[in-house]
Amino acid sequence: MFVAAWGTIRAATGEARRQGNLALTAADVEGVLHAQQSAAAQVLAEGTNAAVRDEMRDRGRRMDRGLRGLTDDPRDLAALAAYDRALWRIVGAAAAGDQVATRDLRQREVSPTFDAIHERLERLETIHVAARDGARARADLLLDATMVVTLALVLLLLWRFEAARRGRDQAMARERVLSRDVAESEALAEQLRHRAFHDALTGLPNRALFPDRVERALAREARSSGGVAVLFVDLDDFKAVNDAHGHAGGDELLVAVAARLNGCLRGSDTAGRLGGDEFGALLDGVTGEAEAADVARRLLRAFATPVLVRGTPTTVTPSIGIALSGGAHDDADELLRAADLAMYAAKSQGKACSVVFRPELHSDLDRHGGRHDTGHALRATQERSEIAALLRRREPLQVVFQPVVDLRTGDIAGYEALSRFPALGHRPPEAVFAQAHRAGLGAELEAAAVAAALAAPGRPRRTALTLNVSPSALCSAAVDAVLPTDLCGIVLEVTEHELAHGRDELLGVLELLRDRGAMIAIDDAGAGYAGLRQLIALGPDVIKLDRSLVTGLHEDAAKRALVDSLVRFGARIGAQVCAEGIEVEPELRTLAELDVAYGQGYLLARPGRGWPPVEEAAAMACTVALQRALDGSELGGTGLSDDRAMAAISERLARIGGRRELREVVLSMATLLHADEVSFSVLDGHDLVVTVDHRFAGAGERWDAREFPATQRVLARQVAAQVFAGQRDADEAELACLRELHGDLRSVLMAPVVAGGVTVGLLEAFSFEARPWTRTEITRARLFGHQLGGVMPLVEPVVREALALGR
Repeated sequence: MFVAAWGTIRAATGEARRQGNLALTAADVEGVLHAQQSAAAQVLAEGTNAAVRDEMRDRGRRMDRGLRGLTDDPRDLAALAAYDRALWRIVGAAAAGDQVATRDLRQREVSPTFDAIHERLERLETIHVAARDGARARADLLLDATMVVTLALVLLLLWRFEAARRGRDQAMARERVLSRDVAESEALAEQLRHRAFHDALTGLPNRALFPDRVERALAREARSSGGVAVLFVDLDDFKAVNDAHGHAGGDELLVAVAARLNGCLRGSDTAGRLGGDEFGALLDGVTGEAEAADVARRLLRAFATPVLVRGTPTTVTPSIGIALSGGAHDDADELLRAADLAMYAAKSQGKACSVVFRPELHSDLDRHGGRHDTGHALRATQERSEIAALLRRREPLQVVFQPVVDLRTGDIAGYEALSRFPALGHRPPEAVFAQAHRAGLGAELEAAAVAAALAAPGRPRRTALTLNVSPSALCSAAVDAVLPTDLCGIVLEVTEHELAHGRDELLGVLELLRDRGAMIAIDDAGAGYAGLRQLIALGPDVIKLDRSLVTGLHEDAAKRALVDSLVRFGARIGAQVCAEGIEVEPELRTLAELDVAYGQGYLLARPGRGWPPVEEAAAMACTVALQRALDGSELGGTGLSDDRAMAAISERLARIGGRRELREVVLSMATLLHADEVSFSVLDGHDLVVTVDHRFAGAGERWDAREFPATQRVLARQVAAQVFAGQRDADEAELACLRELHGDLRSVLMAPVVAGGVTVGLLEAFSFEARPWTRTEITRARLFGHQLGGVMPLVEPVVREALALGR
């Protein structure tokens, strides 16, 4: 033990001296230990008490000198003693047995630490040791004292060594954290720099970086013989693409345009997105106008190929303005303005072409209000002038009305007011309203449309009037001024994708309008712009399905599921669902079967002046669908909601006439249970006899239910149970049965068949997937089990046949 202790002391002392934390030396400790061990060995070999006393006196003096030599600094021994107060008791008790050593210690000049030890020794009673074993006891005590001092030193040095090591580890950890933080900060700064100077959608240099690239190219031009050209590219009629395919489709088109633009440039050229549907191309080192014009022609040819937007081939053309450096265009801003003006000239010449800037274009610019206006500013001025002129007309627009039909009865429930602009030709109304908003006159134009719709005379009684109003217009004074105080019978329809902007302000305005009697409708629900978050926040009174959900609904199970979900959602929040764009009768029938309350579309009625009636054939289709629901004939159709499918099963169970019919009903249960196989067995004593299963050939198979604890629990307690592979408390007998008898089936749901309060059979649903069953599936399985029990008298012949086969 002393050898191990000394090795630890030696290592710790060396480390401590390097750290400057202890004044001890390894030689001091080694000398004291050697002296004490030698003294103890010699004392044990002595034969007389007198010799022991003499020798112990000398050993005491040497021990005193050795103890004093243990430290060059009395604070070390003080710290050692303070580390464990029990040390005083042990050292005091050990030294008190030798009065000679005690007196010798008291006679010496000692450090404050030794004074404390002596005061402790004086308070202890002198221990009388018998002559016969006195020598051995004193030697043992001396060895005990040496051991305690050694171990205390070991603990102290190890503690200081561990503290120093922990300090180094903490410092290294701080350095690692600091290095990681610096790296992350640099990466974040680089990411922020990239975002600041690049377009987030296309990844191209943005309006902040592109002019800087032009400026640098102009600076290089002064030192070289090459020239600089800028192409300003603007997409023609981009708004129409956005209206047709939504903002997601517009973004998809812009990404494709960026890719084609990059593909037509050299590696030394730069493409950029300057905003909206405007792009720029910097040609560095061009030899003249012909080279720039050649790049423009490549762009026009590249855009001749249609772009896939939301899976639809779409052709978009660019108008291109070209400006070359030299003369007055030695400044990046001037060069960009010249290219912008040339692009505007290309628009004026019929679009889908390119124009090189000429000095005479400045004259046109001056005539429109100043040399420093841009082509974009000219377009904005022209658009505003057109809308302003439209508003000054006595009749700026015409209003037509499209019936909103109650699909449950075929009656007209209301009319939607739609604006038309004959003075602007066949331009779509959405494009006109978008132009008005760009020109800052959107609220005024929408207010005019609302006023015209409200002023139309002769609206049939008990019909609602739907007005399309944008969120920004709803929050404006212009629209509020034309709305009546009493808004009962008025539906304010807000386009869903516009709700993402200024939602808090809009919600406050809508609440005030509701207080005045208005109903709120969300248009284009399900198109994916605002999603369920907006539907939940707004809590509309009417949810209008986007026409993309309605088209082909009768042939698309995914669309039917989504419409069914929206109908259920509307029922939960007290909102009705209205479908737009109904074109064919199968769509109408499917919508009626899914409980969509209202519908619009050319099949029902086209928009017209006055108050058009609903098409007779469409109204008849609605009443026929209602009658089918009343007499139950629609229960045999496809694509039904879950409630109607369950009702159809109940209807068919009530008319069971044979084994084949029972099997067909049981198989239809599998669809609603999302099961791969379903089995119905009857209870015969303790045995279960298969009556109907998927394989049909399994009828008559007999199983002892007592061999399957889970099955026995279902039958005895009339509860449902599930067993699946990987389940913690799975019934091993059931799992073995699944593996041996059902091949790849790995999960089973069991429900009791109960008749008159007595368990008479078992319904089992199987899945190839090792999965737990949902609460809905469990509830349906229990319901089907009770339904089967209720029709047991009808299936009695089938049961007797199965029992006969089982015997």
